[in-house]
Amino acid sequence: MKKVLLTLCGFCSIILSSCTASMFGQYKVVETFDEIKKLTDDNEYIKLGCDIDCNYETLSNIKCARFDGDGYSLKNIVSTSKENYSLFSDNTEKIENLIIDNSTFKIENGLNDIAIISKRLDKKGVEINNVTIKNSKLDCSFTKNTSYQMYDMKVGGFIAGCDISGYYVTESEKTSSNVNNCTLDNVKFDITVEKSRSGDVYVGGLVGYGMETAVSQCKVVNSEFIVNGKTESNDIYIGGIAGKNTKIEDSFVKNTSISGINTTYSGSFGILSTPEIVVGGIAGDNNKLMSFCYSQDLTLTANSSGDAYSGGICGICRNGISQSYSRGNEIFIKGYVSNNSHVKRRTGGFVSSGVNATITSCFSYDNTILDQSTNNLKYSEDSLSGGFVGKNSNCSISKCASNSPSIAGGIVDSFVCENAGTLSENFIDDIRFGNVSNAETITSDFWTNSNEIKEKLHLLGGKWFYSLDDLPHLEF
Repeated sequence: MKKVLLTLCGFCSIILSSCTASMFGQYKVVETFDEIKKLTDDNEYIKLGCDIDCNYETLSNIKCARFDGDGYSLKNIVSTSKENYSLFSDNTEKIENLIIDNSTFKIENGLNDIAIISKRLDKKGVEINNVTIKNSKLDCSFTKNTSYQMYDMKVGGFIAGCDISGYYVTESEKTSSNVNNCTLDNVKFDITVEKSRSGDVYVGGLVGYGMETAVSQCKVVNSEFIVNGKTESNDIYIGGIAGKNTKIEDSFVKNTSISGINTTYSGSFGILSTPEIVVGGIAGDNNKLMSFCYSQDLTLTANSSGDAYSGGICGICRNGISQSYSRGNEIFIKGYVSNNSHVKRRTGGFVSSGVNATITSCFSYDNTILDQSTNNLKYSEDSLSGGFVGKNSNCSISKCASNSPSIAGGIVDSFVCENAGTLSENFIDDIRFGNVSNAETITSDFWTNSNEIKEKLHLLGGKWFYSLDDLPHLEF
């Protein structure tokens, strides 16, 4: 009898142990590719027990509540998918301590949300911490689809989009998403938008469209983003961190190429028509705050025969940027067609166009700024190229500085090309390209005089580092 009771107790103990793990969030350890493929419970907490080689097989929509990579990697994933895609399901609320290595994600006939890690979570937020994607490629094409024809297209390395503004939710239901301490290293995005597909396109190295998303302590390095539009109706927004509307701090993009292309030049009754392309080193078009960020050694290209914006930090800034800089970037606009009039073509060493924003304690240094349409413009005022900002529309810009050895456009200026805002306590070291803003002229020694630059630009906090022979720089 005692033996039977002991056996029953042992059996009950196993059941209770399993229930307790589920109820109290204990992690189930997985160590093989097959174990990951078989995950079906959206409530489970999963932890990797070792590196897993996926052997060039497809992996997607991993079902779990939380996933802890514990510092291990998933490598050699080759996923071919149609419509939408992400590695984890929409119900996964937290992903951390994971490496994605040497993997390819190919999506054909994309609908609206594409991400390597997580798609859009409408009412639900997702937290992504200490995740690295490296040596990988995302290849995606968006084509005409009857059901999703009018939807925007959002692509991100970590999150496609988190915009809940279009859904009926109470304030208490709103949940933000966070991407912290994440890295994109040697990753290529190749995005194609086919003809006749409506909706705008938002592409970011980390986040596509991030209305309810915050990014902190992240980096994008040694990567390439190409968005090729083949339509007359899609505006394209691309940023090294985010395509549009994401709060960003303590983050940078370095040694990376970002290019948006849409050179359609036709329309009804011979009207010349192309959509807007907005490219930014950190963000494309942003109405969220940005601080302690930098872009360095980038190639940024907005290639369009219509409206085009290309800026070292941000294409279009609609909120605020502080304590940030753009350095050593090549900032281009291409694709203009002769006699296409009244188009908006803006380039800026820091921001190409500022709208109702506040920019303070920032600088742009050693950027090449070039609108290649200079020789063909019907109206020179269509092209504005500024060492710091191309066009200022009701922005407040203060305690900022610019150094631009090369600027070309219809109208150029060493600081702000066209100003309809408030400027105060700004500085330039070269007036060859003009100084309509009356910025204070400084010598080249200013940039390496740590006391002077710190005081004049009001650089704050322990994130700034100084040396005798170089500019101030941020370290996180």
